[in-house]
Amino acid sequence: MPEYKLIYFNAAGRAELIRWIFAYSGIPYTDERIEKADWPSRKPSIPGGKVPVLMVDGKPLPQSLAIARYVAKQADLVPQDHLEAAYCDALADTLYEVMTEVYKILFAPGDEDEKKKKYDEELYPNMIAPLLTRLNQRLATREWFAADKVTWADLLIGLVVGGVREKKPEVLKEFPAVEGLVNKVVQFPKIKQWLDSRPETPFLHDTRWRPGPRRPTSLVQPRPCVHVSPRPPSKYLTTTTTMPEYKLIYFNAAGRAELIRWIFAYSGIPYTDERIEKADWPSRKPSIPGGKVPVLMVDGKPLPQSLAIARYVAKQADLVPQDHLEAAYCDALADTFSEMMTSANKELFAPGNEDEKKKKYDEELYPNVIAPFLTRLSQRLATREWFASDKITWADLFIGLMIGELREKKTEVLKEFPVVEGHVNKVLQLPKIKQWLDSRPKTSS
Repeated sequence: MPEYKLIYFNAAGRAELIRWIFAYSGIPYTDERIEKADWPSRKPSIPGGKVPVLMVDGKPLPQSLAIARYVAKQADLVPQDHLEAAYCDALADTLYEVMTEVYKILFAPGDEDEKKKKYDEELYPNMIAPLLTRLNQRLATREWFAADKVTWADLLIGLVVGGVREKKPEVLKEFPAVEGLVNKVVQFPKIKQWLDSRPETPFLHDTRWRPGPRRPTSLVQPRPCVHVSPRPPSKYLTTTTTMPEYKLIYFNAAGRAELIRWIFAYSGIPYTDERIEKADWPSRKPSIPGGKVPVLMVDGKPLPQSLAIARYVAKQADLVPQDHLEAAYCDALADTFSEMMTSANKELFAPGNEDEKKKKYDEELYPNVIAPFLTRLSQRLATREWFASDKITWADLFIGLMIGELREKKTEVLKEFPVVEGHVNKVLQLPKIKQWLDSRPKTSS
């Protein structure tokens, strides 16, 4: 059994789901909490300079959702079926988006009347109510969110929706199926034990910083766990013997659908690439499940969230490692790229004054985000052919896509990182990727 140490602030925040999974599963771990005052001195010693990070036998795994998914696999809380697992992933990405906005409005310091107004007029009608409506419809006909047994998605619903209910007790009044699931999850004996015994910290009941006691969390009994999934690799399959019919719906642009298209292109899995013109979006939006793209229709069933879709298709294409930790490194890279993409789009690809954009890139984006990332990536690739495994994975395609696009905009970006540049070039010269790049529709983004 690996030795686990979870490092985060002395707060709930983005580490709490991971702690819930550890608590529910009984997998022992050390819960190392950093006090706010100690962070400046501790930060340089933290791999990547960000938390949470999970040390797995001394090896760092960053990114909260990548960690949660990894621990959930160890705890048998990820469905075997690829599509069910993807629904868990999509829910996690959606709830984290909502959680970010909820914390900004409900838990951050500020005028309570102004926060109430933003919640009533923006957050609730535009994000929370639509999500709860879809969630309630799904849970009305099933006991658990994704599979025929509890998964990490159910724990996440209990955590996030339960947290909103603490702040807004009336929020689930019109959503009885969601409330029933939340109540069921928070009454699980080991979850209840964790809720009763965890330190009182910020992001639980208020926003004040109240230092809680430091204590290693090995409150739970060990259970066997391994890195490697017992199931054999499945290519082009979920749990059936026929290939699903895929239709990818997105704008007529690269954007957040392009990685998915690269995976389809590399694997040769057939799909329909449905592109919506900008002028047609207002009329098409009401017919799109959830009103957001990309969405992948799998035999007519919608799967949202770009990274959940990419991971699902990558599994079908045998581009996700069987080893759980290697798969988690791919997930962590994907989440890091997603964060970088958001920053880069704002600074490089959005409309604006070019001189001002260049200044922000030179003074902020490159030294604080891009260069540190490329340094770590270069160090990893210096001793291995592929990023995560002994063969190509979807992480390598993502590197080729993201860093390749950045190099198109900033031709000198890889000058000090020849190993990364070599990796990008190798991916771009893969025959089916090259064929896709030569034949794909020409778009403005």
